[in-house]
Formats: sequence, C-alpha cells, structure tokens
Amino acid sequence: MGRFTSLLLGSLIGAGAAMYLKSERSADVRKRLTELKDQYVDQYGDVIEQGKIRATELINTGKETLDTTLAQGQDLVNTAVE
Repeated sequence: MGRFTSLLLGSLIGAGAAMYLKSERSADVRKRLTELKDQYVDQYGDVIEQGKIRATELINTGKETLDTTLAQGQDLVNTAVE
C-alpha cells in the first residue's frame, strides 16, 4: 500500500473508532442523566408537588383579589358618573 492509502485507511479507522466511542459515551451520559433525574424526582417529588399546589393557590387568590378590586373600581366609576 502506498503512503496515501495507508493514511486514508488509518484516518477512516480512527474516525470510525472515535464515532463508536463517542456514541458509547453519549449512551453512558444519557443513562447517567436519566438516573439522576429519577433520583431527584424520588428525592424532591413531594416538594415539587407541594410547590405546584401552593402556586395554584396563590394564583387563585390573586385572581379573586383582582376580580374584587375591579368590581370595586367599576362601582366607583359608576357612582362618579351618576
């Protein structure tokens, strides 16, 4: 084989090995991230759920307060117009 052919063949083998190793590492990374996600969901799932419930309560309270304030403002405007 000539030098160019050897260089080309070596480059192709190296590129193939790099792609194989990279995909293996990517699979390992994905696996580890999935494990971490599961761990955090197990560990903090209740806290997250309580936060969602509290946020919903606060949003509903804010809506009620806004509705009351708008109704009072509308009453004041109607009284002023009369």
